[in-house]
Amino acid sequence: MNKLAVSLLILISILLVTGCSYLHFGQKTELQNVDLSYDTLVVFEKSQLNAYGTIYRITLQGDGLITYEWINSASYKNIIKRRASKPAVKRVISTLENMGFFELKSSYLSSDYGCQELTSSQKIVTMILKAGGKSREVRHYHGCKGFDDDQKLKKIEKYIERIFKIRKS
Repeated sequence: MNKLAVSLLILISILLVTGCSYLHFGQKTELQNVDLSYDTLVVFEKSQLNAYGTIYRITLQGDGLITYEWINSASYKNIIKRRASKPAVKRVISTLENMGFFELKSSYLSSDYGCQELTSSQKIVTMILKAGGKSREVRHYHGCKGFDDDQKLKKIEKYIERIFKIRKS
């Protein structure tokens, strides 16, 4: 691996580590109804339809453990683990519930799922939310456009990218 690639990875690592502190702040939501059982989980994964597969995956567990994983080639994987406060985890869960995450369909991948427009070679985002006995996995192909929940889904993805300080890729 050349020096530029190593330098970029170190810079990304620093940005991701410092980004964890953002979870302690953010908008105020109703927190008393959020149950942080052992299986509470938020997963955000972005994949590319090519030889590289997963670009990155971020997992937030109910106990506050945040795991950042990213791959820059078929053989290189980097993992950083950090911790968020329980109130911050509750805020994330509550916000996603209030944004309608559990009302989304499980897939937005093709015209079979309501896509009015379909383009090729786009990223796939997989989001998983498990909280309070409910669970939903949503897969969104970014080449799928013009479906009913299009704006809601984009808003949820932007929220997750913002709280975890993910740079557009």
